[in-house]
Order: sequence, then structure tokens, then C-alpha cells
Amino acid sequence: MGEKATFWFITVAWIAAGLSGLLTGFFAYQSDAHLNPRNFVDAALLLGFAYGIFRKSRICAILWFAYYVIDQIALITIMHAAVTPDGLAGTAIFVMLCLMGVVGTFAWHRKQAPGR
Repeated sequence: MGEKATFWFITVAWIAAGLSGLLTGFFAYQSDAHLNPRNFVDAALLLGFAYGIFRKSRICAILWFAYYVIDQIALITIMHAAVTPDGLAGTAIFVMLCLMGVVGTFAWHRKQAPGR
């Protein structure tokens, strides 16, 4: 993977995680959103993952991917959220963005240690 692609993958991932955290925090703050305090924890975690991915942390990229997948599974199974085509498309896009962060951070670290 080229240097520009690596940079782009990481940038797209941390921006997506950051926007997700900001929007989660914003909607948790709104009084009519009917969200519980857990959403503020979600927002803080997402912003932390975004910062970690910005700093090119492989661990944060993997944790964001795992957190997102587990959260979506819980949303469907525990909270009985409706599965719609729009929801599936949004989930697929975010899974792709999470994976881009994982691939980008691993590629960046691979380039930093060329002797391996």
C-alpha cells in the first residue's frame, strides 16, 4: 500500500470515529433524544478511539472495529432494533471505515519498520 493510501485510510477512519463520537454526544445531550447516560460513555470511547487512530494506534483501530461490531450485534439482538436496508447500508459503510483504520494503521507501522 502506498504512503498516500495509508494516510487516507487512517484519516478517513479517525474522522469517522470522531464524527460518530461527536454526534453521539450531541444527541445524548438533547433532552428529546431519550438516550441514557451510557451514550455519553459511548461518545467518550468513540472520541478516544478517534484520537488513538489519529495517533496511528493499531490497538485503537482494532478496538473501534470490535466495539462497533459488538454494538451493532447488541442493538439487533438485545434491543430488538429493526433491520432495514438503510440501516444495513450504514452499518456496512461504518464496518468498511473501521477496517480501513485497521489496515491503514498496520500498513503505517509496517512501513516504519522496513527491516522486518
